[in-house]
Amino acid sequence: MATEKMEFQTEVRDMLNLMINSLYSNKEIFLRELVSNAADALDKRRFLSLSNADLLPMGTQLRIDISVNKEGKRIVVEDNGIGMNKEDLINCLGTIARSGTKNFIKNLKEGDKGSVDLIGQFGVGFYSVFMVAKKVEVLTLKAGEKQGYLWASEGTGDFEISEAPLDKVGTKITLYLKDDEDAEDFASEWKIKDIVQKYSGFVSYGIYFHPEATKNDKGELEEKPEERLNEKQALWRQSEKEVTEEQYKDFYNVISHEADEPAAWSHSHAEGSQEFWSLVYIPSKAPFNIWHNDALHGLKLYVKKVFIMDDCKDLLPPWLRFVRGVVDSEDLPLNVSREILQNNKIITNIRKHVIKKVLDSLQNMADKDAAKYNAWWRELGMVLKEGFYMNWEHLDELKKL
Repeated sequence: MATEKMEFQTEVRDMLNLMINSLYSNKEIFLRELVSNAADALDKRRFLSLSNADLLPMGTQLRIDISVNKEGKRIVVEDNGIGMNKEDLINCLGTIARSGTKNFIKNLKEGDKGSVDLIGQFGVGFYSVFMVAKKVEVLTLKAGEKQGYLWASEGTGDFEISEAPLDKVGTKITLYLKDDEDAEDFASEWKIKDIVQKYSGFVSYGIYFHPEATKNDKGELEEKPEERLNEKQALWRQSEKEVTEEQYKDFYNVISHEADEPAAWSHSHAEGSQEFWSLVYIPSKAPFNIWHNDALHGLKLYVKKVFIMDDCKDLLPPWLRFVRGVVDSEDLPLNVSREILQNNKIITNIRKHVIKKVLDSLQNMADKDAAKYNAWWRELGMVLKEGFYMNWEHLDELKKL
């Protein structure tokens, strides 16, 4: 098949310009989006193989592979997920804001076939690559099919599709970085590894980085072993019975950057119309910046184990600004960039849940160990007292404390 050149199916020039220059405040987001899309593709292949075992041969390791070519200014993100055919490429990559993932969920709901852990909902995250790339190629083969395809675009209004001989199911995305300093910064091994570990360190599938080969003393190229970037387990997603006290304390040190042990913690999983996990800690010592008006406070926010933001103040009132921890939502609506939370009922419910868990933990400490609570009060009681002037909803619980 000859290469076909097609126009994007929306006012793509204006839309791409908006996404590239306005939608994302942080260029490194492009890699989070690509890894999240790869995780979606792996989920789809795994899920569909439950009813068609041929889609996932026995022994196949579902994974994501990343490499960087510094001299060639290229980044490659590859997965062995469900892959795409020509129709998928036109429908999902040729039309902005049309999400294959969203359609997939809709089909599941209409067919009542259960649920699957999917991240992307908006269909625009892929285009964030054009913030840093002057050209993007997508080489892909869909599971269960024999013909592979190559999709290519410079993000200027059109794209090309051609047949490509492939024998491996999945998708390989190659980014050719722009000739500017900001984009070239991403052609760095340490930079790519840092971004993946920051945003995608808890993704369920293995993410492997492949270092560039280097020359030895003899001038011969030597391959380096691959490195897994996401060894950590999402502690908050585990059952309380599976987590030891030592693990809880170690995790507190990681997320709080404090050397002291926490005074108390609460680990919970809410199910029903909304599903989310929370693991919140009450420090034993006052954080050094607790009285700074401009100090950041809030909880780490994840959506389906993908990091969204560090200090989500919408989840905590100012009078609980000493609390540290993680909230991970299955269905929290975000804007298309996933950077700004919408004010909605889910956020309000999570906030109420977190406040209740913190106050319950403090009351439990006061009831069971008065000396420990008194020591905590001397450290942080003045902050908690601010709650009397900032709300009416929790006055009864605060009076007891």
